[in-house]
Amino acid sequence: MANEQYVLASSATCPTDRQRVEIRQTWVMVDASTLRRIAELYEDAQRCAEVAGLTYIRDDEPGIRRRRRGHGFSYLDPSDRAVQDAASKQRILALAVPPAWKN
Repeated sequence: MANEQYVLASSATCPTDRQRVEIRQTWVMVDASTLRRIAELYEDAQRCAEVAGLTYIRDDEPGIRRRRRGHGFSYLDPSDRAVQDAASKQRILALAVPPAWKN
């Protein structure tokens, strides 16, 4: 159809050992309304995160940061208090930020 175009779609899977990420790319045909929706999401990072089931956090506002502690890290909220609740710690650890990452 004239209103359809091919776009490159990517998907990534990460095994539980978190040692390597497998990325698959393929060309898929999408219609004009899907292309418009993709373009709208591309322009609105917060909406894009919501559609993906993520929480959008602005990078110009204070957030959680980490500090090296012994052989690991502690995580501090914007008020420099240690993050204590288990759900927040689990979410942070699930991000799998490499140890060499610098803020």
